[in-house]
Amino acid sequence: MLMKAQKNILKFKPEYTLFKITSQLYCVEMPNAYDLAMLFVRYQEYYESPNPNVRNKSFVLEEYMRWYATEGRNKDRNKHDSFSYPADFCGFNIPSYALDVVKTVKHKNMYDNLMKEIVKKVKKDLKEENPELKKFYLIGCPKMDSDTLKHEISHGLYHLNSDYKVQADTLIEKLLSKKDIKKFIIALRTYHYCEEVMYDEMTAFMSTGEMHTIFPDVKTKKFKKHFKSYYENIEPKLI
Repeated sequence: MLMKAQKNILKFKPEYTLFKITSQLYCVEMPNAYDLAMLFVRYQEYYESPNPNVRNKSFVLEEYMRWYATEGRNKDRNKHDSFSYPADFCGFNIPSYALDVVKTVKHKNMYDNLMKEIVKKVKKDLKEENPELKKFYLIGCPKMDSDTLKHEISHGLYHLNSDYKVQADTLIEKLLSKKDIKKFIIALRTYHYCEEVMYDEMTAFMSTGEMHTIFPDVKTKKFKKHFKSYYENIEPKLI
């Protein structure tokens, strides 16, 4: 007897909203934490994974999920061998070159297809702004009115605005001692960051006051002021 194939009763229709933060900086707002993490994980880890077999590589997502569950995550935060990535990270940030990795992925999943849709919208808007613009930066957060958004915007500014980056790097060198920087890097390593993004992450954490348990306000105050001078003029636009 030949049985009829069952219909897929699970519908993949995640809600998201796309915003333009500044020129070349775009944000995906997605309230479902699992969908947001799975949308970004392939590209985020291509960009900054501490695993050299993952960073700058086209990897099989299921293999990455197993590695993260058994070896890659912070053991202190998750006691069981499970893929806790969506619970571990709530904000995401990637340069546009990291999105090109999907072109080499043989078996694209539903999140890859959704990201393709989002990138298409970004490139359309970018072209309308200036046909010569090719590079952009994409961030993701669950809510636009959150400190997570500010953290991710700092990453975008660090990559897109040379003045912001130079000023931030100068603050790190002037306000943090070598001992401070070493302590900061040790803390960041436990949160799954590679060496190449340390100053970028320091800037984002200090600018939004998220490292107040490690550094007193006297050291974060100037970082916050620096970030505010750029952030206060930002007016997100719905795409």
